[in-house]
Amino acid sequence: MKSKLALPLTLLAALILSTALHAGGLWLYEIATPHIGLASAGWAARGRYASTAFTNPAGMTRFQKSQLVLGIVPLNVKLKFAPDSGTTTSGGGGSDAGGIAPAGALFFVHNTSERFKLGISVGSYAGLGVDFDDDWAGRYYIQKGLLLTFAVMPVAAYQVSDKFSIGGGPIFMLGQFDNEVAINNIGPGVPDGQLKTQDTGFGLGGHAGILFQASDRTRFGLSYMSPVKIDLEDVAVIEGLGPGLEAILTARGLVGTKLDLSLEIPQQLMFSAYHEFSDRLAVMGNIGWQNWEAFGRVDVRIESEQVTELTTESNYKDTWHGALGLEYGISERLRWKAGFAYDSEAVNDENRTIAFAVDRQIRYATGLDYDVSNRVTLGAAYTYFDGGDASLTQSRGPLAGTVSGDFATNEIHIISTSIAWQL
Repeated sequence: MKSKLALPLTLLAALILSTALHAGGLWLYEIATPHIGLASAGWAARGRYASTAFTNPAGMTRFQKSQLVLGIVPLNVKLKFAPDSGTTTSGGGGSDAGGIAPAGALFFVHNTSERFKLGISVGSYAGLGVDFDDDWAGRYYIQKGLLLTFAVMPVAAYQVSDKFSIGGGPIFMLGQFDNEVAINNIGPGVPDGQLKTQDTGFGLGGHAGILFQASDRTRFGLSYMSPVKIDLEDVAVIEGLGPGLEAILTARGLVGTKLDLSLEIPQQLMFSAYHEFSDRLAVMGNIGWQNWEAFGRVDVRIESEQVTELTTESNYKDTWHGALGLEYGISERLRWKAGFAYDSEAVNDENRTIAFAVDRQIRYATGLDYDVSNRVTLGAAYTYFDGGDASLTQSRGPLAGTVSGDFATNEIHIISTSIAWQL
């Protein structure tokens, strides 16, 4: 049975991993918080706005009044593949596979008492999408890929002492999966078929943090976000098969096959420091870790004439993150901020695939916060995301062919606007 399922299983592995996406990977720091202008620097220690309910719940104990933050952050993804002479399939690199991905978030901190706070975050920190031409060179690996997530994260925080606070809560995540892969019908003049999957799944996790106030001007934070496993169940839709291939798959009971898919949003650990040199100048930084090695293991269950289970191994590795940022008070009401961040690659060059063509990630960010009044602050920020060239060579036999080259354009332009109300 193993040899009979080889083709469908290979296709399934490709389409599942493709949802991990190109251009910045799956885990996003750009979640419509004021941290966007700092390239995430000070993530777990800054604690200035209600978005700390997400970045480090323990930071909520710094609030003496309730606060609501709303943010909008469209992402302009630019992704263009440049095949080289090693590519054996037709179609070329196709057009830009990116596009505009609108996003937004809500954060709220409720000042329950002097030491105890409640909060909630609503938004998404995982997922992007790609849309290649239907006839591009890598169509047998991916044509379209989309993973959208929506998370609700209620939290609580308690100030244990004047210097030490703790906080945390659950993560409730809804994920939408949509993917299309071309199928090579082999015969001369026979157009490609297509394999489609689409489903919505649910995952549960948790996040927690601690905050240490070393002095009036210095604090340290440590935050943790657990892995979130999303289970998906769907019936694969196979269209446009050539007569020969359709007869083979139908005879083996693989048309209309039920699929159970499982993928994991990586866990993250982030340590941050924040220090004010004066009333006008503050610097901050991060050291972080993400468990991408676990994300490289995707469980597949195929239910046809016989149940077959498969775990794909993609040789991913854990990534390390570093960020530095500063904030400067231009005037009593206007503050300028800037930051730089670096994330190591999740996969080596020799293991990189079209399904997950990520490279090292570099972010450059800047922004402004303006206090309209003592209760309202407006924010605007811009981040340039450089995803690297993600060079690769991938071959999966004569049906899919060999795809070789790099991403000549692999970047995201991120513009964020936010408003914070002190209630």
